[in-house]
Amino acid sequence: MSVISQLLIFEQTAITRLNEVQTYYQDTLAVWAIVQRLVREQNPIATVDSTNGKPLFSTADLSQKARTYTTGYLAESTFLQFNAIFETFFFDLLEVWLFEYNHLLENRQFDVDIVRRSVDKNEILRFIVQDAVNKLKYENPRDWFKKRLNKYLRAQPLTDEQIDALAEIKASRDIIIHNQGIVNQTYLIKAATKARFSLDEQICISHDYHQDTLALLTQLIQTISQTARHQAVNSVISEQSQ
Repeated sequence: MSVISQLLIFEQTAITRLNEVQTYYQDTLAVWAIVQRLVREQNPIATVDSTNGKPLFSTADLSQKARTYTTGYLAESTFLQFNAIFETFFFDLLEVWLFEYNHLLENRQFDVDIVRRSVDKNEILRFIVQDAVNKLKYENPRDWFKKRLNKYLRAQPLTDEQIDALAEIKASRDIIIHNQGIVNQTYLIKAATKARFSLDEQICISHDYHQDTLALLTQLIQTISQTARHQAVNSVISEQSQ
């Protein structure tokens, strides 16, 4: 399969998965809205514990939990899924790109046992590429684009504003996973001027922020994919003309 075809598949897969997560988010919000309406209309809602026959919750309790569930757990979990989908797309794209255009890789050191165990040159190259991409995952997200992607694609697909917004999204993701959503200095450094909260505050994934994140990641996926495919086409044309 050509590089161009693979890049298109990566884009389509990522966009489809983002839309699926968004649909789950919207449908779940709708279900909880129905629950809250039933409570307002004083319709009893009950679920019984099968082990003892006692109610698991009261209607009032469920209504109070609805806000926490939707603005807390639901928003955070789908926000994290958005992040995971984007990162999978981005690093899969880089891996395919660097395997095809491996002259872009800097001189890299690796264990000589890899050479001994490898079947052929492609297997060695795949290890080198995967190692380079895995190390990139631990770099500052701004460097993913300003120092890496721009160099590899020989283009600048994203604006500084988009990169800074993505850096804040990644910082929010990290603080939710690694610090229970409590803002620390690491978040403030990573988010920089895009920081939404102050030190020791609790990160909140509001509905508007959640939807803005989806819109931005969708746009970035499409822009990066289109730029990469355009550069790949130019490369093919250049090779054919030589």
